Amino acid sequence: MIAEIQSAYLAPEGLNEPLLKEIEGVIAVQDRLILSNQPFINAYWAQNIWKNPKIIPIDSINDAAKKLESNQRNWCLYSFTLHRRAKLIEEKLNSRKPKLLTFPATLSGDPLGSWCLLDENTILASADCTSPFPNGKPAFIEDKSG
Repeated sequence: MIAEIQSAYLAPEGLNEPLLKEIEGVIAVQDRLILSNQPFINAYWAQNIWKNPKIIPIDSINDAAKKLESNQRNWCLYSFTLHRRAKLIEEKLNSRKPKLLTFPATLSGDPLGSWCLLDENTILASADCTSPFPNGKPAFIEDKSG
């Protein structure tokens, strides 16, 4: 299964079903992350699409961080299993921390990749994602007075 992954789709919370109807070649569903053996499509129900994800074997937390950083600088974790191990890897990464946005806002031009742990020694990562926001979800500063 792992070698067959060609695209991954992150569904909005509670909306896996509409996204599953839209995607062909589904080989696994990991919480809200849907893995496909087909090239990515611009799925309407996807919150973020991981284009051409790569399988990265890892030996340790430090090894994981080094391998991710060798691909690009900025990464966002999507954690659905092995949460503590994933957080330790995330802490080792030198990624920019997401900032709260004021509306309207200009976006950073820096690419943001997404990654997750499939098991203790395997990362699924995509340096090329459709959303510039962490896990496809912008975080705004709320104007509660006006």
